[in-house]
Amino acid sequence: MDGHTFLDIQNILDQARRLRYGEGPLYAVPRIASGRYVLETEAAAGAPVDDTLDVAESSTEYTLESGGGGSSRASKASSSRTTPTSSLFSTSTRGGAQTTTTTTTTTTVRTGAPQRAFLTQQFLTTADGSARLWCELSALTGCAATFAADDTAGWVDHHTAHLRGAGGELPLRCTCWFCDDVSFQAASPEAAWERLVARMGHVRDHIVHDGMRPADMRPDFFVVDHLWAVGALDADTYREAKAYTELPPHLRWPVREEEEEEEDAWTANGAAARLELEVCDLVRQERNRRRRPRDRSSRRHRGC
Repeated sequence: MDGHTFLDIQNILDQARRLRYGEGPLYAVPRIASGRYVLETEAAAGAPVDDTLDVAESSTEYTLESGGGGSSRASKASSSRTTPTSSLFSTSTRGGAQTTTTTTTTTTVRTGAPQRAFLTQQFLTTADGSARLWCELSALTGCAATFAADDTAGWVDHHTAHLRGAGGELPLRCTCWFCDDVSFQAASPEAAWERLVARMGHVRDHIVHDGMRPADMRPDFFVVDHLWAVGALDADTYREAKAYTELPPHLRWPVREEEEEEEDAWTANGAAARLELEVCDLVRQERNRRRRPRDRSSRRHRGC
């Protein structure tokens, strides 16, 4: 290809560009981050530049700089950003010698822990909004004693009096009123009170910080057995507490009223009475019947 042919092709391309983009120098500046070419005529006309793609760390960007002589060149700038941001760039016109770059960054900051689900509930609260501590036996014996949230010592002493009863001992093991998997085990009777205090502090945190209510309580079967042993519960209350279940109604074992009455009669007459069962062996009874001698008077006389 000679020089004249190359110039003809170049002139044809220039004419096509002028028809497409109008008059003016056509210098394309690559933007590595977005993979888009921005024409100087677009920048001069104030056309918006789409540069909203995510930019990785240590990305390389190109902007336009316009000098006083009217020439344009690409200026390379390297920047490191830990998070992708959205940037809006605007380039000055050809008459100025300064490049203006405007960057808008949106940052989402997470402050604090998520709000707990029960903080908006108001139950057993005072006028200033502080929670009240109730007795564990409120659902078992109807004890209506309540204590201020900062009166933990009086609250623990109240439960200690209930649990000691007439026996003077505390349960060696107890669980949380609300949790499924938190229990407090004492290695010896001497350490039972310390574990009880730890358990009551755990329960207090649920009431004060999580907004738990008496309706959210579950029976502590270790405490129920202990109260039954020290004589703090009657038979009906103990049986009702031990029958607590969280199974849906259609999965529960049906209990008929006559069975409950029989159970009450059984308990009143003394438990563990033996049942008298009569075993019938039909095969043996049939064999004994065949071996029995027949009555001669019932035989028919055949004659001679």
